[in-house]
Amino acid sequence: MEKNLIENEDNISSDEIEKNIEKKHASYKFELPNVFKKTFIVVTLLFIFGVLLLILGIVYLVLTKTGISYLILAIILLIPGVYYTIQFCRARYSKSSMKSEDILRNIPQL
Repeated sequence: MEKNLIENEDNISSDEIEKNIEKKHASYKFELPNVFKKTFIVVTLLFIFGVLLLILGIVYLVLTKTGISYLILAIILLIPGVYYTIQFCRARYSKSSMKSEDILRNIPQL
């Protein structure tokens, strides 16, 4: 889109082109692409179940001293859950569509 603007209007100064690009990105509203819907659901479930297992593991560890398996499973679920949840939040709250697309490119699709 930006290349078309540059190719079609050769007589426009680079400052005007930059202003047009900034206007385009100023009205940017994030919308999760359809290919990431499953990934978002899985990542959210990993995060939620990881937190629940962490709480359960701490409670069992305090009460019965046998909650270490819950804690290990919680850590296994929380590592990807937290990482990709943060990535989705970064993409959601980024100020430009280019930055959001760069972040989403690093997230695997399911």
